[in-house]
Amino acid sequence: SFATVEGESYSVGFKLSQNPGTVTSTTRVTAGDSSQDFTFDQDTTTSNMKWEQNVLSFTATSSNTVLSFEGLTSNPSGGAALDQVVVVPNQTINAFKTGLGGDVVNLQSLLASLGAPQSNVSFDDGYLRFQSSGDNTLVQIDANGGGDEYVTTITLVGVALTPSDIDNYILGPG
Repeated sequence: SFATVEGESYSVGFKLSQNPGTVTSTTRVTAGDSSQDFTFDQDTTTSNMKWEQNVLSFTATSSNTVLSFEGLTSNPSGGAALDQVVVVPNQTINAFKTGLGGDVVNLQSLLASLGAPQSNVSFDDGYLRFQSSGDNTLVQIDANGGGDEYVTTITLVGVALTPSDIDNYILGPG
């Protein structure tokens, strides 16, 4: 279980595969009152697990949320395999002002929780990106720094934020 804020939305990001020799495996992911079944049906080997990124979004119903992964498939080969589980809050920010003297989003503790560099290297190493989505900017993280499986943590509504807007975000101390 982990601390949450009642009424706030969160995303659980995780990689799903299955142990070699398993035909198909289904895993039920539950966070608070939200639950979803995820099925994996690819052949895997010990050298190629064919990991798939998955996300479950939920709204916290209390100050403490229980997260569980339940294998629903009985298999002598072992069934599902999980990796890189991360829980992040989803925030939507309206009226964010860019430029010198504007608003600032502090990403320091988020990057620290991933073990990511707390500097602009986070962009280059694939831990962090600012993704344009229509008129909005999605602040996204990749838990392993691979730059290929991002989860949105913040949506800045009606704002175009880029890594060059250094007055409007904090990545680390100083």
